Amino acid sequence: MIANARIRLIGLVGLGALLGAVGAFMAYQSRAIAPSPEQLKPYVWAVVAVPLGSFIGSLLGQWRLYRPFAGWLGLTYLLSLFAAARLERVFVGQEAAVANGHASYLILAIILQSIGALLVAWRLSATATSTPIA
Repeated sequence: MIANARIRLIGLVGLGALLGAVGAFMAYQSRAIAPSPEQLKPYVWAVVAVPLGSFIGSLLGQWRLYRPFAGWLGLTYLLSLFAAARLERVFVGQEAAVANGHASYLILAIILQSIGALLVAWRLSATATSTPIA
């Protein structure tokens, strides 16, 4: 029973992260290389979709633990953006990143957020299954 609850929670968070990643990649594909301020919606959606999908999956899986999930997913969201920017600068370089519209930044952010969401789900599923449900 405990293993099933843990697998269900990880599966729902993973499904939410996957759906968010699909939405983020679709937004990534529809972006402009040099957008005007009115065309920034695909960029915003590309970096918000995975944490939002993961959080919705965590609500469906274990709604009583929404606070720890929200906190850890928020932290994962924030740190993944900084890590993606740093990795882009190290591996691609600033001039090349600006020339291609920071495409590698968005891809790295989506990948790091997906991995982080699965790690948060794996860690918090152990807590979720060990606490008694009252």
